[in-house]
Amino acid sequence: SKEIISLHHGLVKAESEAQQGAVFTVELLLGKEHYKPSEVDFYVGDGEAEAVGSDLSSAETQEVVNEEEGMDASLPTVLLVEDNKDLGNLLKLQLEDRYNIYLAANGVEGLKKVHLYHPDIVVTDQMMPEMSGTEMLQRIRQDFQISHIPVIILTAKNDDEAKTKAISMGANAYITKPFSKDYLIARIEQLLGERKLFRERVWTHTEEAQPDNYEQYLVKKDIQLLEKIHQVIEENLDNSDFNIDTIAANVGLSRSAFFKKLKSLTGLAPVDLVKEIRLNKSIELIKNTDMSISEIAFAVGFKDSGYYSKCFRKKYDQTPREYMNEWRKV
Repeated sequence: SKEIISLHHGLVKAESEAQQGAVFTVELLLGKEHYKPSEVDFYVGDGEAEAVGSDLSSAETQEVVNEEEGMDASLPTVLLVEDNKDLGNLLKLQLEDRYNIYLAANGVEGLKKVHLYHPDIVVTDQMMPEMSGTEMLQRIRQDFQISHIPVIILTAKNDDEAKTKAISMGANAYITKPFSKDYLIARIEQLLGERKLFRERVWTHTEEAQPDNYEQYLVKKDIQLLEKIHQVIEENLDNSDFNIDTIAANVGLSRSAFFKKLKSLTGLAPVDLVKEIRLNKSIELIKNTDMSISEIAFAVGFKDSGYYSKCFRKKYDQTPREYMNEWRKV
């Protein structure tokens, strides 16, 4: 395509004469001196690609984990699973200013990297050797450690039956090739936005008549996990020493997998989720009771009212006293 030729600092020309046909000329520069370092760092040698695609030993796993170094922690992470290396590298180049991008060459490698990185979104080609995109999707939805991660399917099949099957298997979006970079980014941003709304609803514990677009793709056990965590936190709200690490064993997850899953679903680490729910509960007590600031702080599990006020101000940009005075004045 013209975009690929442009990336290689090349030219494409077309000459046409009536009833004589057309001649297309592509010019590419030899060597690599004309490339900037940032323009060639996405190339991967065949040997390296094969090593990553093989079964990962502990040493290889550590090497793959080192990919995280230099990543911008403020950006969402996207795992791109694509067996066409040129297309994968092109998409990475187009997306890496907005997301942290990890690449996988097939579904087997992709599944391993989903477990390694717990990306915010998986974008996968449908037709791949070893394991197809739909098979990888099925494996993700059946594995409770990673079942909550949104998946976008890229495919050359433009028929309703294939789309319906993918959506019924839990795909969050189904994009037919060829597609524009802007359309893919728009779909990723839409899913990230839906997940943000879902997270806000989770920690404020508000109910809606219908599940949102993100929630409808979560498996039943995901929703049950969040409901259980909320219930346990509410039951132990006044216990300042309470933490929810012990819940991990009860739901059949390792401590590490539990932390990663909870962070993906809620956007918060366990200790921060507990604090968030405590602060939300304190707002209810300010509005619906005559309790003092100190009484409210202890009632929702803060060891002292000074720390409670500090946390409250950080979240709401005013002290509990200022909030109380405004509310009770009204």
